[in-house]
Amino acid sequence: MRELVDGLPLPAGTTAELKPGGHHLMFIQPTRALPAGGQVDATLVFERAGRMPVVFEVRPLGAAGARPHY
Repeated sequence: MRELVDGLPLPAGTTAELKPGGHHLMFIQPTRALPAGGQVDATLVFERAGRMPVVFEVRPLGAAGARPHY
């Protein structure tokens, strides 16, 4: 794994799939425990499109990719 210092390129009209083993989000030093089965609110920040609030489902390590709820 490595940080994408310049972010994930996402030209207008395209999509990016976030999933285990591919591009994914990692919460580093969360301020609270994130138990499997719970949810976590987050905000995606786009260079030109601004902010987009999302809710992620917390799954156990090794589980199939979680889907965001918009």
